Amino acid sequence: MEPIIDQIVLSFYQKCQNDFLIGYLFQQKQNFFSHTVLRLQYFWKRDLYKCLGLSYLVKDHINLNLYGSHMSFHLKKGEIGRWAVLFIETINENPQMPKILSDLWKRRIIIFRNLFWKRYSL
Repeated sequence: MEPIIDQIVLSFYQKCQNDFLIGYLFQQKQNFFSHTVLRLQYFWKRDLYKCLGLSYLVKDHINLNLYGSHMSFHLKKGEIGRWAVLFIETINENPQMPKILSDLWKRRIIIFRNLFWKRYSL
């Protein structure tokens, strides 16, 4: 399951970097693919494993501050919505993904989209 999650996260953020609406958010961040994507892969593995009733352990402690790390972006509702659309699209493009993981991940994306809309969007 880990390789699928890693590949989806990488493919998704590569897609975001070239997107007409939200690409600028990813292009302006230095070391995004060498540092941030690894943290996002960890985040999604931990989140999805937890939802499946599994534990996900890593050797190195990774501290994640989901809300704090997005404060400086001043996200707009349309940008958050576009993030969700692209993420679900990326998941749907992967035929190897087990249906249970695909369905769970799409539900989690919608939950995070709604949380971000409430917390950040203008």
